[in-house]
Amino acid sequence: MELVTFRSPLELVKLTKMLASLESRSLSDELREVFREGIAIRRKRLALDLYGRGDVSLGRAREIAGLSIWEFLDALDASRQEFDLDADDILAAASRTSGA
Repeated sequence: MELVTFRSPLELVKLTKMLASLESRSLSDELREVFREGIAIRRKRLALDLYGRGDVSLGRAREIAGLSIWEFLDALDASRQEFDLDADDILAAASRTSGA
């Protein structure tokens, strides 16, 4: 692990302390969980955005998101984002996922 420090608005500290208290966790544990969940959400949002703009391929977008090809396709569908895929795109992204 690496020690990271940052300044946070008081309101966010209060909210995090409240969550930690409700879940009977230490503030440090709660901050790690909130940070982990936030990173996952941010990765997915960025990947969807980059893919939607055509800046990255389907395979690269799913890597950025940290999702399987099928999870990423579900995320695309849920985002109601237009996407143009053919079988080759899906097979290429799926083969990278499976390590084939």
